Amino acid sequence: MADVILVNSKFTATTFANTFKKLHARGIHPVVLYPAVNVYQFDKPHS
Repeated sequence: MADVILVNSKFTATTFANTFKKLHARGIHPVVLYPAVNVYQFDKPHS
């Protein structure tokens, strides 16, 4: 089981709740991670 469920917007959180109604009823709600992770910070610098 996951410790936390992350989504990237409130819209996606609502979609998750509507899709997984049994989880939502049990109080399992996703956490909105905003702003999203900047993946470009992991790029290697060009020489």
